[in-house]
Amino acid sequence: MKATARSTKQDRSILNKQAFVSLLTPAGRGAVATVVVGGQDCVARVAARFDAACGRPLDELAVDRVYFGRWRSGDGLGEEVVVCRRSDWVEIHGHGGHAAPASIIQSLVEDGCHELAWPRFLSQTTSDPFAAEACLALTQARTERTAAILMDQWRGVLREQWEGIIRRIESGSVPIARESIESLLQRSRIGLHLTQPYRVVLCGPPNVGKSTLINALLGYQRSIVYDQPGTTRDVLTAHTALEGWPIELSDTAGLNDYAVGVEARGVEQSRRHLDKADLILFVVDASRPSAEITPIIGGCQQTLTVYNKIDMSTGAVDAEAILTSARTGEGLDHLVTAIIASLVPCPPAPRQAVPFADRQVAALRASRNELIDGRLQEAAAILRAAAGVAPTPTA
Repeated sequence: MKATARSTKQDRSILNKQAFVSLLTPAGRGAVATVVVGGQDCVARVAARFDAACGRPLDELAVDRVYFGRWRSGDGLGEEVVVCRRSDWVEIHGHGGHAAPASIIQSLVEDGCHELAWPRFLSQTTSDPFAAEACLALTQARTERTAAILMDQWRGVLREQWEGIIRRIESGSVPIARESIESLLQRSRIGLHLTQPYRVVLCGPPNVGKSTLINALLGYQRSIVYDQPGTTRDVLTAHTALEGWPIELSDTAGLNDYAVGVEARGVEQSRRHLDKADLILFVVDASRPSAEITPIIGGCQQTLTVYNKIDMSTGAVDAEAILTSARTGEGLDHLVTAIIASLVPCPPAPRQAVPFADRQVAALRASRNELIDGRLQEAAAILRAAAGVAPTPTA
């Protein structure tokens, strides 16, 4: 999704400079493509290429009305388009795909327009930087659930709480302001994953069914399954969604201290991959005696112990462990629930502010540090700058 930008009186620097052309719709296959032309003499530049079916020149046509006509490209063939004049630019709606919009853009570049990437166009023509960032993030949202959270931020819930913190700082309510900042930083752990998947890595001894388990979670065969230890030599990744949250699952080589050759290199790569994980699933074989099960990972990462092959188990297993059978599907629902509970213990409520960009998180942390040191004006200034809020007038 790429929302059409909203121009404002506060920030029209780009609209008053060199003429530009920008593609607002995603590249690739599509029914319709939207090209926007702005800057100096934008109407005249489009008028030189557009023949309206009504026979009138573009500068005589009404603003915010659509007009059908033909676009004259450099090849002389042209194509049918719909054009709409706005107060600050002109929109051209034509056939989708790559060739048709590229031809329109190329003809305008030949006429002196500067081609502008749509994220820059959006950021410079939208007064609210949070709304602009939300529009950009929405193009990268992988699930309906994460898109809904980003839509709330686009509608202004983050900005509303952000400005509330500024008011509290300036009124001297520092404890409440700090509490609000801390709550936003806590939610940013989820916010930063609205466009980037959580990384869940399956590890454990060889031949415990990690590959079969990841295939069962994905619903298709991503990893090669074979009954001999050491089959997985490389880290294999695949993307899915669990309960509406984007997840990257990684299947690693069996952790084996006695591995040699290619298998040893696979084990080494697996250990490096564990350092980047948001959650580790330590998979063991429920059919083996519990005395033989020895955790071989350390560190402070979140880890869930998963007993696989429970359908083949004949003895007692850890009561606190997650019991599954990748072969039969037993316990997979419980495993999914446990994964999400570990990654997203407190999902945001509807219309709750959630920082979702590194820039926002950095500003919150910097402001918090200033508050800790008692520099209230500096703390408020950081938040104002990040939100594009003008400084409070001094008497």
